[in-house]
Amino acid sequence: LLRGLEDRETGRGASAADVERVAIAFGHPIRSSYGDFLRDFGWGGAGDLEVLGAGSDTPPFLDVTVALDRERNHLQPSLARSLLPIMRDGGGGLY
Repeated sequence: LLRGLEDRETGRGASAADVERVAIAFGHPIRSSYGDFLRDFGWGGAGDLEVLGAGSDTPPFLDVTVALDRERNHLQPSLARSLLPIMRDGGGGLY
């Protein structure tokens, strides 16, 4: 989807170690579609769309492990352990 958008901004891609770090923080394997996104882009977006990710060039506000920690450990109600926030909803929440 992002490849076809002219106004996209993405990272350089996440390493295998970065993807493993996300899986460890999440506590579950990363599914292939999101894993592919991480390896291809790391993080990215276009227009109002911002997809959280990982990698050495990921801005802190788009780092999925930072968002996961905040949602699980610092907010109430906390995010269920089975959920991984991957996108901002535009209103301060996450999908």
